[in-house]
Amino acid sequence: MNPLLSFLKNCWPPGKLKKLNANKDCFISIIAHDLRSPISAILSLANLLNEDDLKNDERIKLTATMKNSAENVLNLLDNLLVWSRLQLNSTSPILKKVDLSKETEISISVLLLSCQAKEIELKNIISTQLQVIADTDMLQVVWRNLISNAIKFTPQGGQITIKATPRGNWVEMTVRDTGVGISPEVLKKMFKFENISSNSGTNGEKGHGLGLLICQEMVQKMHGKIWVESKLGEGSCFFFTLPLAK
Repeated sequence: MNPLLSFLKNCWPPGKLKKLNANKDCFISIIAHDLRSPISAILSLANLLNEDDLKNDERIKLTATMKNSAENVLNLLDNLLVWSRLQLNSTSPILKKVDLSKETEISISVLLLSCQAKEIELKNIISTQLQVIADTDMLQVVWRNLISNAIKFTPQGGQITIKATPRGNWVEMTVRDTGVGISPEVLKKMFKFENISSNSGTNGEKGHGLGLLICQEMVQKMHGKIWVESKLGEGSCFFFTLPLAK
């Protein structure tokens, strides 16, 4: 047998290799569709901004649109990088006692401008006394993905509430929004790689579901669980658990 094939089979069983290959094909599809469109838009906007007869208010609008497209590309690239590391098992959690309220506030601070742009009220009612066992970097990635997802699908003037409740040896975190909600058909497909697809938020923000898969993998690596409850037109609530620090 070819030494390289033998090495790969020893590292990954056939089922794992098949899954990695399927994920690779999905990656290519995501990159081709979700990266090409915003990059093309950025190039078109850059050309328009170079026109001499462009009015100042038009220039401001084009700049804001370009910024939004660039942020979408960066978010997708960040998620692709994190996901690829997770699939190669090159990301191991460093678990320790973590101040939950502090880490949550750090994640929220990154997303405040997005909330303000849509006039969304973001409430963090997590107690300053709560500590969990977690990897700080992974926890912040989970928070950022869940909160940005809530912002994306909450209309102008909506509300997002972040809460944490001790339940025995666990702490249950929730991100609840007053957004568009999720249909039963889509709920059944959540957290499955083969079912990710492009979708748009209430202001046209781009999404693809990869962030939720990253949340699932990271929460599992920290020995927790993640799930969602939602009704179409009534908003969504994402839950995840982590061990309570004693």
